[in-house]
Amino acid sequence: MVGAQQVSKAAPDGYTLIIVATEHITAPRVYHRHLYEPVADFAPISQVSAQSYLLVVHPSLPVHSVAEFISHVRVSGRSFLYTSAGTGGVGHLSGEMFKAMADIQMTHVPYKGTGPAVNDTVGGQVLAMFSNPLAVVPHVKSGRLRLLATTGPQRIASLPDTPTIAESGLNGFATLGWNGILAPAGTPAAIVRIIARAVSEIVRAPEMRDRIAGDGAEPVGGTPEEFAERMTIDELRWAGIIANMKIDPE
Repeated sequence: MVGAQQVSKAAPDGYTLIIVATEHITAPRVYHRHLYEPVADFAPISQVSAQSYLLVVHPSLPVHSVAEFISHVRVSGRSFLYTSAGTGGVGHLSGEMFKAMADIQMTHVPYKGTGPAVNDTVGGQVLAMFSNPLAVVPHVKSGRLRLLATTGPQRIASLPDTPTIAESGLNGFATLGWNGILAPAGTPAAIVRIIARAVSEIVRAPEMRDRIAGDGAEPVGGTPEEFAERMTIDELRWAGIIANMKIDPE
C-alpha cells in the first residue's frame, strides 16, 4: 500500500511503474486506509498472469477431499485453525468465502508472509492453508502437505488431476489472484499502449509462458482496457465480500 501510494503521486511520464497483485485492490478495503484509490489513481497497462490458489492440509489430517475436510471442520468448529500469507490476501479471502459457502466455522491465523505460513503448516502448528501454488507444490510432491482442491473456475493445467472447489461440491466457488502492471493516472495513452504491447509480447513469449506456467499460473497479457475491466470487476466483487463478511485486520 505504501508503494502504491508513492506511485500514484509520481510523475505520469511512463518512467514510474508498479507491479501489483490482487491485494492492491483488497488491502485498502480490509485495512480501511485509503492511501490511494486502486482503480482511479492508476493507468492500467496490462495483466501479466492469473493464478488459482490451493487448499492444502497437513498429512496428519484424516481427510482426502473437500467433502471430508468440511465434515472434519464442522466437528472441530472454531478450534480448527487455517492460515494464509496475511490478512486481506487472496488466500485469506478464499478461506472466508469457503467458510461462508460451506457453512462451517474455523479460525484464521494470519502470518506476515507466505514463507512463515507454509513453514507452520508443514510443521503442523496449523493444519490447513490457502496458498499460491509456487509456495506449496514442492511440499505436496514431497508428501509434507496434501492437496485437496484448487480455488479457480477451472483446473490448473499443471495439476490436471486436482479438482476445483466448485467441482468438489461448493458450486459457484471461484477465486483467482492476478498480477499486473500499472502507471500513475494521467500517463499519456500513447505511452501506456507502447508499454502494454511490450508487456504482452514478453508474457506471451514461449520461454515466459513456460516460466509462468511452471509457477502454477496462467500468462495473460492484453490491453489496458481489458486490465482496467478486470480490476473494476474485482474491486466491486471483493469490496462487497469484505463488507458482507465483516473482514477486519486481525
